[in-house]
Amino acid sequence: MQSVCAATALCLALCGCASASGGAVAVSASGRPAPVTFLEIDNRHWSTVTIYAVREGMRRRLGTAVTARTTTLRVPEHLLDGLGLLTLQAVPEGGGRGGLTERVRVAAGQRVTWTIQARLEQSSLGAW
Repeated sequence: MQSVCAATALCLALCGCASASGGAVAVSASGRPAPVTFLEIDNRHWSTVTIYAVREGMRRRLGTAVTARTTTLRVPEHLLDGLGLLTLQAVPEGGGRGGLTERVRVAAGQRVTWTIQARLEQSSLGAW
């Protein structure tokens, strides 16, 4: 009976540690912990935008960023190519030309910030 209580207490402690980390660690395909990369978007555009990661000419939808708000999205590890290069695209709802970033080098676990301006070509992107 004591071993069941001890096992339960251990499970609860581990769950508490996992939730306290904010989910900042994922498990890689090899079973080892892999740091999670987050994209923080400050949307100053006049419209809500859909955010895509672009890799080898193919787009993968990451989520949406509502106008006049800051949104945080998770970047899946497999979207960072072997060199850690990432290209992002913002497409306004209701039409209009989308904006495409230059390729930026991102290491797993870094935080990427993207300030999207009313004129998409004036947006800025950084990673640290």
